[in-house]
Amino acid sequence: MMGSGISRSLALAVAIASASIACAQPIEAFRRTYNAPSNHSDDGVAVAADGHGGCYVGGDVYAPTTGFYAARLVAYDPKGTIRWTFGDPGPDESERVEQVRRTPIQPDVWVLSRAVNLLNQRSLRLTRVTAAGQPVFVANLNPGTGGSEYPADLFVDPQGFGYVKFGRDGTSFAAKVSPAGVVLWETPLFTTSDSAGTGIVADGTGVFVAGILQSVQGGTFTAALSQAGTVLWTTTDSGPIGNTLGPAIVARHGGDVIVATSPETTFGIGRYRLTRSNAATGAVLWSKDYSPEANANADLVGMAVDRWGNASVTATRLFPTVRSFVVRYGADGARLWETELADVARAMTVDANGNIFVGTGSGWLFGLTRLGAIAFSRRRVPDVYEDLDADQRGNVFAAGTAFSSATNDDFVAVKLLWLRRIL
Repeated sequence: MMGSGISRSLALAVAIASASIACAQPIEAFRRTYNAPSNHSDDGVAVAADGHGGCYVGGDVYAPTTGFYAARLVAYDPKGTIRWTFGDPGPDESERVEQVRRTPIQPDVWVLSRAVNLLNQRSLRLTRVTAAGQPVFVANLNPGTGGSEYPADLFVDPQGFGYVKFGRDGTSFAAKVSPAGVVLWETPLFTTSDSAGTGIVADGTGVFVAGILQSVQGGTFTAALSQAGTVLWTTTDSGPIGNTLGPAIVARHGGDVIVATSPETTFGIGRYRLTRSNAATGAVLWSKDYSPEANANADLVGMAVDRWGNASVTATRLFPTVRSFVVRYGADGARLWETELADVARAMTVDANGNIFVGTGSGWLFGLTRLGAIAFSRRRVPDVYEDLDADQRGNVFAAGTAFSSATNDDFVAVKLLWLRRIL
């Protein structure tokens, strides 16, 4: 009788746990806006989880009296209260944020921004800020003149080193910056194809870069460098006709490197391509093009790889209908599922459990389980979401801009967390 009771209790506990997991869904923990003192155009562009339930939001603050932009970083605690703000206008210069990244095992945050002064002198600027809002260093890279607007990317490793991918006058560069802000090396990758790097990651085995060769029939490139900045290998992918219409995104998993691109097809439309290669040699293991609808565009928005090696791709299309969709691929390249979403996506992230979150340009936030089911959808009409990030605790953050008739554009920050309901 005792054994039977234990079995029934165990079965009940398993059933309750299963129901709890099955009914897990994200909820909105907070939504906050930030209006700078100038009360004008305050545009949030980037977000980074702080690792303790809060987040950092970076963006631009416009001063109508000077016509300059100032980079601004806003730190939120786990309940959405502003802890501090960082960033003041430089002397006769405009500075605009591109990315915000937190050091994985430290509370410090890095900001990548672009500055230009009245003499048209330009700088790609890295600023490291402590969790208390104090600057650690400001480092500057030279973006040149012709390449000053090329997309740049920032990655920070657990040891506190920063890696930047940027373009300078038609040449694609990768750079490494020390935790103290010293530029350790800059390595040119392509010098003849008007190249722009749009993705960079690094680990103990090396530095991996993806980018676009913007010349005719240039396509995309992937490169691996040593931690000392030596180029180990490069590969190129011209795609169906050689033109690339979107970013190149790179991620690492195991012994492989995964790259997503948007080559132009023979129909003259963008359709993403996902490629997995050996990180040591660059040899392609498999490559997948979006294929279910042959004449529909599938323009790349984002790609992320979960801890199991599954790659999730978010893309948008304009025809035959305007919409977004997420497609998940297994580590072996098998296409697992596709889920359609409303509106045009702007950003995505994947959390520690493989759930996918997508933000759009008209206020939609979506949360998908790792099996492709939509677990969360909510629209805030004034919001435009530009970036998302997730931490190891299951918190997800979205940031962008919200318009108000009283204060014009403001930063907006949203926190989502998973709620488990027992039936």
